[in-house]
Amino acid sequence: MLRTRLIAAGAAGLLAAVGLSSCGIDRSGGTADEVVIGYSGYTLSNPFFVGLEKGLKDQTDEEGYKLITTNANGDPGQQANDVQNLVTQGADYILICPQDGQSLEPVIKAAAEKGVKVMSLADSIPSPDLTTSITASQLEVGRAGAAEVVKFLQDRYGEVKGNVVELQGIAGSPAANYRHQAFSEITDKHPGIKVVASQDAGFDTDKAYSVMTDILQANPKIDAVFAANDAEAHGALKAIESAGRLTEVGEPGHIYVGGNDTPPVTMADIRANLQDVSVSQNPVTMAKGAVEYIADLENGGDVKKEIVWPIQVITPSNYDSAEVKKYGIWADEID
Repeated sequence: MLRTRLIAAGAAGLLAAVGLSSCGIDRSGGTADEVVIGYSGYTLSNPFFVGLEKGLKDQTDEEGYKLITTNANGDPGQQANDVQNLVTQGADYILICPQDGQSLEPVIKAAAEKGVKVMSLADSIPSPDLTTSITASQLEVGRAGAAEVVKFLQDRYGEVKGNVVELQGIAGSPAANYRHQAFSEITDKHPGIKVVASQDAGFDTDKAYSVMTDILQANPKIDAVFAANDAEAHGALKAIESAGRLTEVGEPGHIYVGGNDTPPVTMADIRANLQDVSVSQNPVTMAKGAVEYIADLENGGDVKKEIVWPIQVITPSNYDSAEVKKYGIWADEID
C-alpha cells in the first residue's frame, strides 16, 4: 500500500507516473515465495548512494522482501560481475545504479533472458532489455542548475555574462554527460559567459579541491562554479576558502557555487549561506518508491518503461520553506 509519508516526501511524481492504486498488497510470505531484490551500486563513497541504500533497506524491510546489495567500488567490470552474481543468487528484480551504462548492456540482456526484471535506479542505461528506468531526468537536473547560474550572472551584471568554471563528473557516466550537455546549452545561448576552465573532477571532493585549487591560481576573476555534483561543489568551496576567496552568498566578491544531490555536507554549506544552489533528487524516497513500484508489479500492476522522479532546487533562502520540507531533505535522514 502506498504510504502517506512517501507522498508527503515528494513521491507524488511517482504516483502520477506509474498510476499505483491505493489498495493493499496481499502476499503470503514464506521463503519459497520470498521476493528477492538485488541492488548493484557502483560506489558508497558518495552520500547520495548511501541514501539510495537506506531507502532500499527501509522499504524492503517494510514490504518483507529480501535485499541483496553489492558495491563495485568504482569498477565497471566489477559491476558487471555483480549483476551476474545477483542473477545467480536468485534475484527476481535487479536495480542498477550504473557507473558506465553501456558496459552493462550484455549482462542486462543475459539477466532479462533468464526472466529477471532489471531496472536502472538514479541514472539511465541505454539498454532495450531494461524493464523500467527510475530516475530524475539528469538533463533536467543539469538544466535546473544551469538556469540558476544564468540567474546569478543576470543579477550581478544586469546581463548574462561572467567568468564561469565547469567541474565535470566521471567520464562515461550518463549523469555527467547530461549535466555537461545542460551546461553547454547555456554557454551556447549566452555568448557573454566565458568558460575559464572545464575539467573532470570525478564526482569527488578531493579531486575537485585539487582541480579547483589550480583553476583559482590561474584565474584571479571567477564569478561562478557549475559542479556536476555536490561532492565536487564542496571540494570547490574548500579550495575557494583555502585561497582566501570565500564569502557568503550575497556578499561582494562572492563566487557562486552550485551542484546537485544535496548530501549532509551540502545542507550544512547551504544553511551556513556558503553554497548558492543544490538540485536535489532525494535518493531515499526515490529508492523507497522503486521498491513500492516492485510491490505493485507483484500485485499485478502495469509495467512502466520510465518513471521520472521529481527534483527540487534548494537554496539558502528556501531550505526552510514548506515546499522543500514537503519534498524532503534526505540529508537529515542519514547518519
